[in-house]
Amino acid sequence: MVTRLKNIDQKAVENHVNGAVWAFDYDKMFCVLMENEICRKVCEKNKYNSWMNLIGQYCVSRT
Repeated sequence: MVTRLKNIDQKAVENHVNGAVWAFDYDKMFCVLMENEICRKVCEKNKYNSWMNLIGQYCVSRT
């Protein structure tokens, strides 16, 4: 999936610094995730319609 993201998110590739976390576009990440049949079925079943909606189910803010 990372290779696919690198192919479609040129801005993230251009701005990436070695050793740093990749900063892919959330919409592009979700689109790539949805290309996988299993991921798509899980997202449809759980009604995830965006990267933030999906991640928000598993990441809790610690403020």
